[in-house]
Amino acid sequence: MVANGIGSLNFTALTFQGFDFNGPLVNAGAGAVVLGPTGSYADYFGTISGPTSFGSGGNIFASSGTSTAPGSSGAGVNGSTGLLLVPGGYFAGDPFTVSSTWNNTTISGLGLTSGTYTWTWGSGANADSLQVVIPGGITAVPEPSTLISAGMAVLLGLGYKLGRRRKVKIVA
Repeated sequence: MVANGIGSLNFTALTFQGFDFNGPLVNAGAGAVVLGPTGSYADYFGTISGPTSFGSGGNIFASSGTSTAPGSSGAGVNGSTGLLLVPGGYFAGDPFTVSSTWNNTTISGLGLTSGTYTWTWGSGANADSLQVVIPGGITAVPEPSTLISAGMAVLLGLGYKLGRRRKVKIVA
């Protein structure tokens, strides 16, 4: 399964807590998803409203990940702890892309429940959101050539501008 993201994040309404070394993962039971390669992530905490889970799956690390962000790390959210992870050295609003691959698995294999899950933080010009859309009905792992022709099994769009508001999406 492949997840891709493109866009930007505004984390100015949150509080910087430090850096950690993290990698691409999904933990549906904790409402957590991180896309991109293993690297240095900046941790931002604050009032993040949204779901604390999007399935029953546990902590499953991706097989690989890529990023165009500074420091070549990725981005993610943990709904159960109110944590937003952004690339180390990233400036709010700068565009970037991320990608992660989980080999030999499916959406159900990761314990994900289909649906739309949204986290929000900040207000006014500092407001932003992250939306995870998990499709239903994908039961088989496609061959690489089929994957390209069928699109992505999961797509994470890290914020696209909609007026003054930014969004983050995972879509299949």
